[in-house]
Amino acid sequence: MDSFAPRLMDLGLVGMIGKGERSEDVIEAIVRNGGIYLCAIGGAGALMARHITAAEEIAFPELGCESIKRLTVSGLPLIVGIDCHGNEIFVKSISAKS
Repeated sequence: MDSFAPRLMDLGLVGMIGKGERSEDVIEAIVRNGGIYLCAIGGAGALMARHITAAEEIAFPELGCESIKRLTVSGLPLIVGIDCHGNEIFVKSISAKS
């Protein structure tokens, strides 16, 4: 979804929920738009689903589970993965050049 996220954020998307790192383009879009990226615990979908009280598909139904949804949640355990300043929790790997 990283290829779509910057455009969606420029069109008004404020936040996203995911499990892992995002590309530099997405981080730049988060900062540019004052957005946020929230991280859920990977592999805990059934646990997370219990906190969703309503879901409405609002765009791209052809993408199935990757479609854009508006969620109403209660007590959903998330952490801030990337804030509106570009600070992130992910450690970037450094490749050694030979």
